[in-house]
Formats: sequence, C-alpha cells, structure tokens
Amino acid sequence: MLKPEDLIGTWEMVEYYLEKDGKRVYPLGTGCKGYLMYTPDGYVSAQ
Repeated sequence: MLKPEDLIGTWEMVEYYLEKDGKRVYPLGTGCKGYLMYTPDGYVSAQ
C-alpha cells in the first residue's frame, strides 16, 4: 500500500492525454513537460 511519504521527491510527467471515443487526445500537445514536487513538510509544487 502506498504511504504519503512514498511520494516525497520530484516527479516528471512523461505523457498527458485524454481518451475520447477510444482514441488518445493530447490537449497540451505530444511534447508537453511538467513536474510535481512533494516535500516532507507538506508543500507541493506543480510546474
């Protein structure tokens, strides 16, 4: 089972898509980039 402390660190988005009628739709394009950062003291940052 995943624990909150397992999320601490920086995470990179590798792909973002939605499925519509069984097909993938890329609302931000196929080359979009993003990061999530979780700190031990409870802060979250999304870029």
